[in-house]
Amino acid sequence: MRIAPALLVLALVAVRASADEPRDRAEVLKLGAKVVESGRDGVYTVEWFPEDLDKKKDGTVRVVFALHGSQGHAETSVRLWQPFAKKHGVAVVALQWWLGEDKYLQPKESYALLEARLAALHKDHPAIAEKGHLLDGFSRGSANVPGLAILDNDPAKRIFGLFLCDAGAWPEDKPPPYLKDAGDDAFKGQRFVGCFGGKDVQFGAPATKAGRAAKAFIEKRGGQFELWYEPEDGTHGTFMNTPKMVEETLDLWLK
Repeated sequence: MRIAPALLVLALVAVRASADEPRDRAEVLKLGAKVVESGRDGVYTVEWFPEDLDKKKDGTVRVVFALHGSQGHAETSVRLWQPFAKKHGVAVVALQWWLGEDKYLQPKESYALLEARLAALHKDHPAIAEKGHLLDGFSRGSANVPGLAILDNDPAKRIFGLFLCDAGAWPEDKPPPYLKDAGDDAFKGQRFVGCFGGKDVQFGAPATKAGRAAKAFIEKRGGQFELWYEPEDGTHGTFMNTPKMVEETLDLWLK
């Protein structure tokens, strides 16, 4: 059977589009999520909202803002959070911040994008609260969370009411550049949750070692960990695959 050249080209284009599509995109679109481009190549948000969002009272709906891990996708964050978000009546906004090796957004850039996106969402959907949101970071995204927390620790901002550090930190003696000048009160008044598994290896040692160092760094500068998980058999991704931990964190955040 001979295939017409034009049809062959169309078939190849379709295959390429499918191959290039971020992991989990098709699934989250079926769940009702949408992709919002930022205007910067490769940077976008994937957003899921409760069906009755616009029927809610003004300022009553909070958002899980999520930072995925290196080589990951915002779509995966939405896929993992959506069942919990639906149950609790909250929204999910995940930022695609990792653009490839040595190409990724710095905390200052990520914070500016999330802050601007929240303002736009509140304007279009008054039910979205202006403050009190959850910032979740997984793996490399987790290591970035303290950098965004410092930027948020300003009376004029404070859009986040809780920060989740999940399976990602830094070598205990080498904090990242964006934390180099963190002052004594850098995290004063801010609330954190942490999860680091005993079988998750980072920097040649269990992730618990890096996690404890990050915890001490944050607490020394005024932050408070209200929940801390160190599952002995925990691996990379244990938190989101352990409903009890997720539910306890959501209860803490939403109470």
